[in-house]
Amino acid sequence: MSLVTNGVLEALLTKLKGIFDTKVDKVSGKGLSTNDFTTEEKEK
Repeated sequence: MSLVTNGVLEALLTKLKGIFDTKVDKVSGKGLSTNDFTTEEKEK
């Protein structure tokens, strides 16, 4: 008896796709926190 069935694999793939769809890509030159607001935005 196998615990890994097509249904289990499909559920796992669905879960993984959801995780990768919400992944945030790394932006070159950015750190964990940066000051991206312009002076105009700050003054609003």
